[in-house]
Amino acid sequence: MFAYLATALGEFRIINEEDSRYFFSLETSIRRPAFRVVTRNNDEFLVEMKNFHQKNLKIPFKVKSEYLSSLLSYSDAVGREIKFAIYWSPWNIRTLIPHNAS
Repeated sequence: MFAYLATALGEFRIINEEDSRYFFSLETSIRRPAFRVVTRNNDEFLVEMKNFHQKNLKIPFKVKSEYLSSLLSYSDAVGREIKFAIYWSPWNIRTLIPHNAS
């Protein structure tokens, strides 16, 4: 759904499924995110998709440190920032946030 929504916004040149068919060296703590995005301004970043089903607004979105670390290993290897595309299911809202957002 992310690729279709992002394409409909019209600000992206390329949206590539990043997480299909890949090979790594012996590093086992590396994980590819779902997409690589190139904007009309030639900004390029990675996107990981997450669903968030929390109904209490006071509880923030979080990911486990090992999971984030494995995504950041890939991000560092390819030299691109990673962002999270979050679907807030109780409100049917989608957001795109940098991995280090507070």
